[in-house]
Amino acid sequence: MPTTPPTSPVPRDLGPPDVVGARRRTLVLAVPDYLPALGGTTTQARLHAIELANRGWEVTVVTRRVPASPPHERIDGVEVRRMGPPSRGNLAKAIVLARLWWWLAVRRRRIDALSILMDADYALCAWAAGLARVSVFTWVTAGDATRSLAGAKGRLRRRALRPSAQVVLTEAMATELAALGLPNAATIAVPVDPKRFGPPTPNERAAARTTLGLGSEPVIVSIGHLQPRKGTDRLLLALGRLRDRGTVATLVLVGGPVEAADRLYVGELERLVHAAGLHGQVRFAGPQTDVRPYLAAADLFCLASHREGMPNVLLEAMACGVPCVAPLSAGGDLLGGGAGVVPASNSPDDLAEAIGRLLGDPGQRDELRRVALDRVRQSHSIAQVVDAYERLFAERRTAPVGRADPARLLRRQRGR
Repeated sequence: MPTTPPTSPVPRDLGPPDVVGARRRTLVLAVPDYLPALGGTTTQARLHAIELANRGWEVTVVTRRVPASPPHERIDGVEVRRMGPPSRGNLAKAIVLARLWWWLAVRRRRIDALSILMDADYALCAWAAGLARVSVFTWVTAGDATRSLAGAKGRLRRRALRPSAQVVLTEAMATELAALGLPNAATIAVPVDPKRFGPPTPNERAAARTTLGLGSEPVIVSIGHLQPRKGTDRLLLALGRLRDRGTVATLVLVGGPVEAADRLYVGELERLVHAAGLHGQVRFAGPQTDVRPYLAAADLFCLASHREGMPNVLLEAMACGVPCVAPLSAGGDLLGGGAGVVPASNSPDDLAEAIGRLLGDPGQRDELRRVALDRVRQSHSIAQVVDAYERLFAERRTAPVGRADPARLLRRQRGR
């Protein structure tokens, strides 16, 4: 889901660098997408990398290449290495995995911690390179484990993942993982950068609405890749329901397609807007590197996804003081306890009822804003999240070597 690249936090006085032996600790962070790509996983990885580098780690991000990106550069003091051809597809993915495995295997003895986000095939590379013992794998979306660990390939992925530590974003994801034979996952939240996301002043809000050409009508903002999982079609239908009930609002959709198949979905959305007569109420803003003006202009934020983990954009909206609507399937567990409105489902009727009720109640919006801001500040700081990961990295360094470690088995065979 598109989100905003954070600025580098101001380095703290860390004192003498933490070392392993006589050198700095080294961390490899493997993630499918990194800058210039946009998305919640990119944002999460970048916040982790910057904070760990500021704590004295020598951090390298490894990722796949995208068009117009160099194979190697430094961003925010973090080394970034992009592998494979700048394209998508099965052949490109196979090349990325082969190069990642070799790159990890060559550096295996110098890597103190390996943090993998999202892609279980990267865990296969870590296992084959003999690094499963020092690996921490983070699942970022509900349902991904069920899809990734099914069938023959899924069984191989499970074998590769078992020696590693598992991280999930919610308790529901931990339950899903346990049912698949990977119990005892650590639940660690997604961080928000408070230096970048905060409530706008009245002047900033007015300037954002003027710049974006928004009038006095209520503005609903939704941020995310335009793909079927995000449920944008249901949100458009809900907007039509609201209009039919006499509530006219502008919906601003920030984001665009990622895969080729997503373009077909965007075409469906455009046809839906035309068929429902919503031309004057819907704006396709496209992908944005800075979503703050849209959040500053919003009266309400809505995420209608069929499945999420802990969406960065939802937390960013909460941090900006925007009242939020999201069903449980869209990460609405963040909104429980008065931090937002959680409709029964992401059906058009349920979304329309929740949005209409909130737009008509300024007092409730103020209360949601207060509770949401308090929750973000207490539970989603970068320091808290990275503290939890560092504890896992330390545990992995002292974990016993498992029998399934292929590099260990190979060394034993050579020694015979």
